[in-house]
Amino acid sequence: MGENKIRVLINYHGKKGSGPSYSLEWAKGLLECGCEVYAVVSKEVVNIEEWKKNINDDHLYLIDTHKDYSRKDLAMKTVKLYLKGKKEIQKKFSHVTFDFSFHTFYCHWANIVDSFLDIKKVVAICHDPIAHSGTKFYLQYLFKRHYKTADEIITLTKSFTDVIHKKFNIPISNIHYIPHGRMKMYNEYSKTMLNSLAYKEDNINFLFFGFIEHYKGLNILAKAYKELENKYENVTLTIAGNGDFKPYQEQFSKLKKFNLVNRYIRDDEVGALFAGPNIVVVLPYINATQSGVIPVAYEFLTPIIASNTGGLKEQLDDGKIGLLFENGNYKDLMRKMEVFINNKKIWKKQSDLMISFRNTLDWNVLASDLLKLLGIREEY
Repeated sequence: MGENKIRVLINYHGKKGSGPSYSLEWAKGLLECGCEVYAVVSKEVVNIEEWKKNINDDHLYLIDTHKDYSRKDLAMKTVKLYLKGKKEIQKKFSHVTFDFSFHTFYCHWANIVDSFLDIKKVVAICHDPIAHSGTKFYLQYLFKRHYKTADEIITLTKSFTDVIHKKFNIPISNIHYIPHGRMKMYNEYSKTMLNSLAYKEDNINFLFFGFIEHYKGLNILAKAYKELENKYENVTLTIAGNGDFKPYQEQFSKLKKFNLVNRYIRDDEVGALFAGPNIVVVLPYINATQSGVIPVAYEFLTPIIASNTGGLKEQLDDGKIGLLFENGNYKDLMRKMEVFINNKKIWKKQSDLMISFRNTLDWNVLASDLLKLLGIREEY
């Protein structure tokens, strides 16, 4: 590649959840493709040391983000961003003309940061074209405004291209499909954490992993698992993730072999959830465009059961991987869970399918595809 490298700004200010790892993987993939990668990330991002290790100091700006759920602090920090942050960001990056600013997730300040810099175009990944049930109205408004201002949109599932076109008035030609990439980093950590779960080899261990929200369908999972444990002794269920569990407390308190880890799960703890014996991941979502849990399961060759909603089937190689159940039907979910108890051959079959499919999701492959789709890939 010539001296005129493609210059990309990763403009992401989230602090935890799947966003930090997902955004860093994009940065690494673009670096592998020969891009010059810059980043504006939160001072409090959980994987800050990984960002510092992969992005040169003169290419990395750490932004002073607001406290979660504090509108007062958001207002104060926004003023500070304009008064102080603007000067600092411009001083650091004033010599750079960015080919594109990459919004890997929605962030309140992404467009503000873009306005401080010389940027040719804005590219945003739209994770949820249709808001999840329970999403507050003002957030839906902010999401819509954010995506409408982007020059080009990336969708993680092909089936939502038309939804994005109509909802955000983005031309079809400016909407591009790039699947969710691999989450290899979770497999690189030690898997010695969370030993209190004590998965046993003589059990079939079902796992729900992720932030606890209404649309995730935990009430459906509770009903299905209750019927399952009434029929089988060798089953367990673990729910691991942050969020309000109170609405489900009564339902799950009646279950026998049930483990709850109701807190934020650090990156170095994820492996212990997925890497034990006879684990099956369950996604009982009521509605979903896609899920970051699926690529995590691929890394550990953990079988998947998911509701047939949104783009989940597409993420599962159009349903060739995993087992799909009828959305909202707890009896059908119970039957699919039962398959993994009674059919030992399915475990090896699922592993083989995952190994083959996940190789298509390497980040350097996706980054190369992105540059070509955007029409800015330099010729060698």
